Amino acid sequence: MTPERVDLAEAGEQLESLLQRAETNHHPVLLEEEGCVVGALVPIYMYSTIVGERTARSEAFRRAGERMPQYPDEEVERDIAEALAAVRRELRALDETEPPER
Repeated sequence: MTPERVDLAEAGEQLESLLQRAETNHHPVLLEEEGCVVGALVPIYMYSTIVGERTARSEAFRRAGERMPQYPDEEVERDIAEALAAVRRELRALDETEPPER
């Protein structure tokens, strides 16, 4: 089912019925202004699910970051410079070779 769309200017007058429809239909009601979606009314269980999933993802990223080794900026910059220099050497070597004769 496609979410219902309601003009924002009209939504205020219908707020209670829009919330009931969102809950009954298990779909958000999208609020539009000049044809663009600017918000959504969602059933509370859907909101709780979204917030819970976001919190769990954030915590997982935080834990993963704690397990990642930390490298000093200078070491990272040196490694990048060395890798770029190696690629540039390879490109120069390719430029210096003659194309095969036809």
